[in-house]
Amino acid sequence: MDDPVKSADRSPRAKREWHRGITRDSVANAAVALLDREGPKALTMRRLAQDLDVTAASLYFHVAGKDDLMELVVERVLDGVRLPPSP
Repeated sequence: MDDPVKSADRSPRAKREWHRGITRDSVANAAVALLDREGPKALTMRRLAQDLDVTAASLYFHVAGKDDLMELVVERVLDGVRLPPSP
């Protein structure tokens, strides 16, 4: 009988890096880019995962869910807003 760990190593997916360098920042950047390109209806966990070349389940290591993702996106957008100096 095959060892399950060794058997899993033979799968094509096993050749990929574990998380391909995905971080909360890269998730936020990819989400904002997807929103910019295709609008809010395109932003789903599956679609974002596809853009990042990971499985949707992998995103849940970085965001708790869609609400957390949306908060992350709003924070990212607001971080880019520059307010004029106060008089």
